[in-house]
Amino acid sequence: MGSVDSRAKFQNGAIYLQADAPYVISGETMTGNIYLDLYQPFPAVSLDIVIKGEERCKWTETKTRTIRDNDGKTHTETYYVHHMGQRQVIHQRFTIHVFPNQAAMPGQYTFPFNIAIPYGCPSSAYYAGSESSVASIKYSIKAILQPSVNVHMKEMDFKQPLVMREKAPQIDENLYTSVNTAVNSCCCCCSKGRVAIQTSFEKNAYSSAETCRAVSKSTWILPNTFIMIIVATFII
Repeated sequence: MGSVDSRAKFQNGAIYLQADAPYVISGETMTGNIYLDLYQPFPAVSLDIVIKGEERCKWTETKTRTIRDNDGKTHTETYYVHHMGQRQVIHQRFTIHVFPNQAAMPGQYTFPFNIAIPYGCPSSAYYAGSESSVASIKYSIKAILQPSVNVHMKEMDFKQPLVMREKAPQIDENLYTSVNTAVNSCCCCCSKGRVAIQTSFEKNAYSSAETCRAVSKSTWILPNTFIMIIVATFII
């Protein structure tokens, strides 16, 4: 296994997990390998992967209230209300390998894995605002060499953060829309002609740091048959 992360080392050996991609997409398949290096026999039942995800938030609300003193005078007092919340997004276990006779022999092993990530997991996120407000969506992935319940040994495990991304929406390209309407003066009785606007977009969905381009064509037809055409390209 070469140079091993200190978190992966145990008395009986070392365990390490490496995914094929730096992130995983909700609703798609995650692939990678679990590397196991055993120095001595280990009473293992199975090799598992556990994925956890949790939403957490906390914020402080500033409020005021009127206080009446013993002498009848009133004054305004500021106080703070602290809020916290959390919700489990996912907690799922996948069995990658079952060991015959509940025993893993000394040696170096590579276990490929291919697991389906449930659809609907929100993207990893972190926000820190004013007045100690914090909101986060965090995921982790852990490889576990599970010992038999008949022996008093701790599991061998390796845990690391997991970056989750939501599945991109279906992209429709070359979108086009148009509007054609009459233009009247303020008294609604004198026609100023007709105006038509035609706009086309490259597609209907964009990701962060992408450039959005659109082309808009405006045609103004005046009552004296004069036609003015304006074509503009927008880049956002």
